[in-house]
Amino acid sequence: MPLLLLLLPACGPGAPGGEGCDVAALDKHQALERVIDGLTSDCEVAWYLSVLDDLAAGRQEGPWVQDLWVMESPDARRFDVAGSTRLGTGAVPEAVRGPDGRIYLYFLEGDLDHARERVRTRSPWFREHGLSGFGALDAWVSDDGLHFEPLEGFRVLSIVRGMVADPDVVRLPDGTWRMYYVGLPVGLLDPTGRLDRVTPRQAFYADSRDLVTWQQVGVAADGPGADPTVACFDPARCLMVSTGLDYATSTDGGATFAFRKAGDPSGFAPEAVALPGGSVRVLYNSMRLTGPVDAMVTADGGATWTPEVGLVPGCQVEAMSLLPRPEGGFLAYYHYWKHGLSGSDFGEHAGDPAFPDPCDEAEDPRR
Repeated sequence: MPLLLLLLPACGPGAPGGEGCDVAALDKHQALERVIDGLTSDCEVAWYLSVLDDLAAGRQEGPWVQDLWVMESPDARRFDVAGSTRLGTGAVPEAVRGPDGRIYLYFLEGDLDHARERVRTRSPWFREHGLSGFGALDAWVSDDGLHFEPLEGFRVLSIVRGMVADPDVVRLPDGTWRMYYVGLPVGLLDPTGRLDRVTPRQAFYADSRDLVTWQQVGVAADGPGADPTVACFDPARCLMVSTGLDYATSTDGGATFAFRKAGDPSGFAPEAVALPGGSVRVLYNSMRLTGPVDAMVTADGGATWTPEVGLVPGCQVEAMSLLPRPEGGFLAYYHYWKHGLSGSDFGEHAGDPAFPDPCDEAEDPRR
């Protein structure tokens, strides 16, 4: 699943750290704070590099083992997976078209080589993007939606000091922009073991006038585990859906949300798409075996839902973001596991070696 729930290495006597450095004795939370500020000692640099090296060598879920893709859709129901274009390494994309006509793509940063360089040079990059390896945001920009370059100057001022994941962007009635994301501060991270999946998280939000410089404003909701997506029905009423297909409602234009449990179905990585007439379609990855893409539609602000099953077969697509095209149809951005890997091991036999992940042997339509 898209939210980074990572296994970080325990430090022992053999861990690297340079002459006279006792990595095992480091205060790991303090070390993470110092990484954020670019004030690390040589010993702390060595420890953090060992974290990144273990992630690169392992098969843990995370954006370093996932690729970003884009494909076409005529109607947000049919998708040309075979015609997808690979964009690079990363996960959980969110695409919006700016007033300048350019396409801005926000995502979970997955380039561990960039992370290593930033740690070695004591870069303050983490202070405005989040902690690489736990969760950090980055952005690209494009004129055609297929060829991207880094968005120079992208930053989120006062962003959560810790893990930041799963961006979602909406345009506000006054023409400004709002980005939602899940955050977990350093004090709640466990730097020596797997992050507890039940650790409470919050959905934060940041506002921007230019899609480049953002300012974190506050907490929009308590409780979403991952993947918040927001749709507004009018200037006051908004709906947030998150992993688990829990949903929350807002009556103040999306500044604060109160969560409710949506019940069945269950899924992750939802994407809300506005439809003509005020309805909203929420596409999501089902928790059925292989993680196919299903959808549900509401015409009454989330009070009732109509299901749509099997929009995309399993073992192909996760975490879609749909961008309307001026000429009609959509560009659909998504991530999926790098060739030879799969994270879609769901169902009653998940994790049982006697029942291997069916996606491991599935045919990839992009190849």
